[in-house]
Amino acid sequence: MEPLPICDVIFARQNGQCSNEKEKTMKRNFDELIDRRVSECKKYEPSYPKDVIPMWIADTDFAVPEEIAEAIQKRAEHPCFGYPVESFEFERAAARWEKVRFGWEVDPEWVKYSNGVLPFLMYAIRAFAYPGDKVVIQPPVYPPFQAITKNNGCQLLTNPLIQDENGKVLKTYEKAGVYVTGCSMNENQIILDRVEKDGEGNFVPCENDQIVSGVVDVQRSNKIITIPLEEYKNITEIQMKSDLDGKKLKFLTPKEVLYEGSREIQIPQSQIAEESYYVYSPGGEVTIMSAAGEAINLANDIAGTVMGESGAYIWRRGRLNVKNQIMAIEGVPVTEEKNSLAVCLDSLFSYEGIMRNSEYLLAQGKTVQEVLEENLDGMQVLDLSGCSLESVLYYPDREIPVLAILGDGNAVLIIGFNEKNVVLMNPEMGSVYKMGMNEAAQWFEETGCHFLSYVKK
Repeated sequence: MEPLPICDVIFARQNGQCSNEKEKTMKRNFDELIDRRVSECKKYEPSYPKDVIPMWIADTDFAVPEEIAEAIQKRAEHPCFGYPVESFEFERAAARWEKVRFGWEVDPEWVKYSNGVLPFLMYAIRAFAYPGDKVVIQPPVYPPFQAITKNNGCQLLTNPLIQDENGKVLKTYEKAGVYVTGCSMNENQIILDRVEKDGEGNFVPCENDQIVSGVVDVQRSNKIITIPLEEYKNITEIQMKSDLDGKKLKFLTPKEVLYEGSREIQIPQSQIAEESYYVYSPGGEVTIMSAAGEAINLANDIAGTVMGESGAYIWRRGRLNVKNQIMAIEGVPVTEEKNSLAVCLDSLFSYEGIMRNSEYLLAQGKTVQEVLEENLDGMQVLDLSGCSLESVLYYPDREIPVLAILGDGNAVLIIGFNEKNVVLMNPEMGSVYKMGMNEAAQWFEETGCHFLSYVKK
């Protein structure tokens, strides 16, 4: 019988399925004491007393299974150590483990290998956060979690521990080098008395800290909602602040009904609230603005973040990828029936899996933004007027095209970039091509173009 790959051997042993007789009889001695202080072990590198068991790191003191040691020794016998082939043995074994142990169908493509927890945490922080963003950890945790967050330019947030009257943990609190000695309440504010160690190891008082509850005590009341269906007909819904016994309800019918006309208030279009954009600074300050372009410009100046009313990210200051291009968008020329603006809109819709005749929609008198808003379901259309080219590249970096309407009414799509160039789809030229970053920025500024893009709500 061919020997199983090492990942399969471990999997089989853990599930009572062994490939040969040797494996069936092998047992582990978990009572064996192994002195690791002579093996340059990080766990024992500090000089702990012999009666102290260091448990600060996920490093077992049990001997590695013989199958693994034998596999490593066999590989080490070969004098050359080069790059290994990607056999996906590990990924497949991990997927099988999850299926057998937990009933979870895992695609081996989902499994990624890392040389440790910390490298993968670093990858996650760099993938989902930008310098200045805040990352939450739940202390007490593995100490390097703090360092790896700060070393990647992010702010560290910890969860204080606060319990309710039933013992349920609501929040956790921990600050390095600081100890809480007492607390007091002031309405929705918890004031923490704290001390810290001085240079001589003595505890000295330090500035108090506060925890403020964001829970708002909602005062409930009866509410009447009337929905007009047609003239002289309404559906009236009464929402009560507390539960009622339906059997005790009484219905009173008036002897005379006097129609006074509609009492509905018609709000003029100009009074309808506009979309708000929330600009968050690295320090947590919030500025509310009504124009997406202005909000992004402010966030760019203060290294901040823009969020919409739905809570979706509109824009975040941070490093872009070195390069990116939406390869699904190809060059499409203008025709007698379609000008460059209609071609760009149709290409954008097609990229999102939508088939539309934008020339027809524009001919009906609709604005470009109206056409986008009416057809991009689940998307928030953004007017990026006033934004710099550098700022709008945030969207192609996330596989979202930017529509640039030029001063003469023509249009192009910004679909990518690299360190020196911007990638454009220009219907007037019928092609996708690169333009120098500085040249493109000057061109857009001179033509007084209008940028439009979108994000998922």
